[in-house]
Amino acid sequence: MPREFSIVLIPSSTTADKIGKAVASLLDPHARDSAPFEPYQIPCINCVEGSEDGISTANKQVGDFHRLWHSFKSLPANQRPKWKDYIAEWEEMAITSTLASPYYWQIDPQCSMCGGTGIAIVKFPASGIRYEWRVMRESELVNLGSVEHLREKSDSFEILVTPDGQAYHRWGGQSQSKEQWEQRTQEILSLHKGCIAIKVLINI
Repeated sequence: MPREFSIVLIPSSTTADKIGKAVASLLDPHARDSAPFEPYQIPCINCVEGSEDGISTANKQVGDFHRLWHSFKSLPANQRPKWKDYIAEWEEMAITSTLASPYYWQIDPQCSMCGGTGIAIVKFPASGIRYEWRVMRESELVNLGSVEHLREKSDSFEILVTPDGQAYHRWGGQSQSKEQWEQRTQEILSLHKGCIAIKVLINI
């Protein structure tokens, strides 16, 4: 099973004793053994290049997916709308934003996830990773400092998780060259200069 490094971005205001909890809250929804979600649609993270960007746009403009899910589940059962109605605006934003992404590549007609449609129906978190195991002992979390001063090269990590819970995986969708991954991660990091970066070892 591949062991990969993930960079998790958390607010710079996070105190030292809260770092482990903050990192876990962003990584845990992406674990394979996390509780399943009700079915919903996402741009296919298996074959559609730019799907992570579309998902991130929906998180910003409609509401963070994980927060929407938790707010949905917190509603009294007799007042709760259908999940497909509750998440419809988010789905539409994620899909239409992906189609407009400069990273959009041709859909794989043989894709096992979406069947060549570019739209997948899933029951897991809207991200490009599903990990089996993570190191979370505080002594093994590496604080790389502020994003502004981050000198970590993108070829030394395969996954980048942002404070909205979105995960960007170098090998999610179409494989990316070192240069492409470097460009994408630098663009993402530039949007989160008020954060600190924590390096975590995970098993995919």
